[in-house]
Amino acid sequence: MSVDTFFSRLQSHNRYLTFITAPGVDAHFNDNELKQVAWKGLPAAWRSNFTNSGRSQLTATLQRVCEYMVHQELESDQKALENQRYQQQGQ
Repeated sequence: MSVDTFFSRLQSHNRYLTFITAPGVDAHFNDNELKQVAWKGLPAAWRSNFTNSGRSQLTATLQRVCEYMVHQELESDQKALENQRYQQQGQ
């Protein structure tokens, strides 16, 4: 599942919580809670890269985290493609 899809589904499912709980009960996650849930669902290496780049998950918005992780996904996909090409050349 792509990072964009992951974040979109997470936000969508969060909105559904409003409809499946008892009337008057606010069970959905606020933005910071949702960001924490999303953070834990991301690869550890990407989270480490985020922190090592001088960013903070505590102060970054959910949108900024998502944008950074989309970039990490693109880099990861590119490295995997390069690795695949390298292995094919060696055979």
